[in-house]
Amino acid sequence: MKISQSLFQPKNINSVYRGIPQLSFSHTDGFDMYEKSSNDTNDNSVFKKVLNAFFSLIVGVMDIIFKIFGREKYTVEPPKDFNSDRKVTDFTRDIAKGIKEVKGKDIPPEHLVNVLSPSQFKEFLPKFKEANFRSDRKNIKEGIYCADLDNQTAYTSGTKNNVFYLLNNVAGFADQYYEREHKDFIFSIADRDSLYGIQNAIAIMGENPEKYKHVLLVPAVKLTYSHRAPNSSIGFENSEMLVYGINPFSENIMDFIDNKHEKRNNMMKSFIDDIYTMLPEFSYSVPNFSEKNKIFYERDMNVSNLYWRLKEYAESKCDPDMYDTKNDAREVAKALLAKYSTHIDKNTGEIVSSAENLYGEIIDSFSKEKEKPCLALVAPYYLTDYFKQEDESDTMDSIVDFIKNQKAESKGMLLAFESVVPKYNLDKSLKQEQIDKFNDYLRAATSLYEVGGSFNRIENDVIV
Repeated sequence: MKISQSLFQPKNINSVYRGIPQLSFSHTDGFDMYEKSSNDTNDNSVFKKVLNAFFSLIVGVMDIIFKIFGREKYTVEPPKDFNSDRKVTDFTRDIAKGIKEVKGKDIPPEHLVNVLSPSQFKEFLPKFKEANFRSDRKNIKEGIYCADLDNQTAYTSGTKNNVFYLLNNVAGFADQYYEREHKDFIFSIADRDSLYGIQNAIAIMGENPEKYKHVLLVPAVKLTYSHRAPNSSIGFENSEMLVYGINPFSENIMDFIDNKHEKRNNMMKSFIDDIYTMLPEFSYSVPNFSEKNKIFYERDMNVSNLYWRLKEYAESKCDPDMYDTKNDAREVAKALLAKYSTHIDKNTGEIVSSAENLYGEIIDSFSKEKEKPCLALVAPYYLTDYFKQEDESDTMDSIVDFIKNQKAESKGMLLAFESVVPKYNLDKSLKQEQIDKFNDYLRAATSLYEVGGSFNRIENDVIV
């Protein structure tokens, strides 16, 4: 099958899903060069032709290498039956009602039929294979890459994806994908502890359904939560959970997110008030902390472990050579960290947190939805650090027991784990064969389905 040449030689920024990560020999630098040189001279156009020829040569060589040495999971057939029924449901009606109430926009439910409900998304889950989330050139060319389920916007701290441009680019790629494969592209936005990005995305798509007719949007959110971790020096760690098929305009879900932000905000203010009371000479304040940490209330109350930033802020004000231990900011910060951070209660043995979710709280809240959403574990390989034992098989057994317990407590919502994780690619200490082995074991031992994504980034910090 011949891939559309426009994917590798875009005429403009809208013609390419720029977030797609390429094989390591090119990544996205080639696309950046094209975009930055759109108004360049003829000399630069010659350079572009040479660069494009070089990419084409590399792609051809890599195709040969894959054919000879490719791993078995890269022989996956293109997915079948990945189109939606395109019908108005109670879910789309509720979404339309929510847009009206929250954003003041009248969008008919018929314009929202590409927004997948939990039950619609669950129909796709058994069809997914790991390779469906890998956006290398071979998988794109052969139509295997068909879904990207872990994307974040500028409403997530540390990310610069503009909601409009992210959708604009995925719409361009989805049109090309449909032209080649006659299937819709499945896409999700899941900001960390925030609903603003997905709310805006749904409204944007609803206002122009023709443009996004080949994008099936899975509304989602990524939640941090605290859980027990036997190998941790503090007895617990924070992990993340993807929640797919949510109604981001649901009062229940909006209250859940708002309450978490309020908990973090109150903890931050109490922490800083205590520092100021104990060390008034250093002028600690919320505005000063916010400025130093580039905290923006609407989007950065989604920062997990905020108390560690507060501890560092407390220490930064004091020169330890100038003060005795009683007035040493390091000792004050240490004491306040113990007071405000997540910890194990000595009397009950339970995890207590003033600023983080607990797993049970997530389950209790999201199980109240009209349609229960689907939960997926994020980056589960990192659990090996929290449950590590001398024997590798014992480590895996401990992780499987932990996940099975979470599955049993999930009221039927924990259905998947993230097998293709952008964070893995950035971690130089990890080897792909380690991750493949772990995923294979987890898949077989837990019967969980797979999700994955490329965590796309666009260098634009404008929020829609």
